[in-house]
Amino acid sequence: MVFGILVAYSDDYFENSLHEFNSILRMLSRKHKLIVVFNSNTLASKYDLLPVESSDFDFVLGTNQMHEFSGWSEGLEFVKHKYNNLFNNSSYIFANDTLCHHRKFTYFHRLIFTIASYFALSAKKPKIAGEIHSNGNHFSYNNVKFDCWISSYFFAINNHAMHLIEFNILPQKELINYYLLGGHDERYFFSEALDKYLKTHILNNLFHGGWYKSQPLDESNKDFFYVKARSILAEFSLSSKAHSNKIEFVDTHFLNKLFHKWIPVKIKNLVISLAVGSTKRL
Repeated sequence: MVFGILVAYSDDYFENSLHEFNSILRMLSRKHKLIVVFNSNTLASKYDLLPVESSDFDFVLGTNQMHEFSGWSEGLEFVKHKYNNLFNNSSYIFANDTLCHHRKFTYFHRLIFTIASYFALSAKKPKIAGEIHSNGNHFSYNNVKFDCWISSYFFAINNHAMHLIEFNILPQKELINYYLLGGHDERYFFSEALDKYLKTHILNNLFHGGWYKSQPLDESNKDFFYVKARSILAEFSLSSKAHSNKIEFVDTHFLNKLFHKWIPVKIKNLVISLAVGSTKRL
């Protein structure tokens, strides 16, 4: 069984992300179940008005205490209680509703996500699939040294890996607070405990143009960036767990680059047309 847990916030994003995530699950496995965690009370209150007639899913009202990470954790708790006989022996795919937003996403990307997830979930070794980032520099986080990390807008974890991380997606608050101080001065936004290279990387993303919502830190936006930084550190917490447990990565972005670089145009078009055809038959 494959459980897909989608965390939703936005009216504008929900319909498309639900459709794309559900399509990936359906292409991946006949035995699957979709769980939607509403991390917005406003969105949850509109549930009866949402265009979801063609999608079968259970839904959970999330607390949004740690954004998508608390949502995924609450989704896992829901599965544990409602599908207790399947919980320990299943694989899991996690996503938030930016899955098909803020980046190029086509039928082809849906297919690549599905293939990468299949490689991870069907493996006999512990694996996790998603978009992997690295620039060749090693750094330490939570006493684990590594040089690549996984984006958390979409990732798939097989059953072997879930047991190694003890089904625990949520980072410890104490760990986040150890590294993140907050405030309106970027010099003291993170503690001295955070690896210097990693600190420079995150500061650049947040305040110096690395992220599409990047802007200089000040009194007016400090709370917004504190929340974003907390989510970034949660991503590194997940990756540190994967590395410490020797969980292998399957990079969806690598498959995407490989396809575009080496596959002839005629074959690319054929693959995309097959992906479109398979979607229409679902």
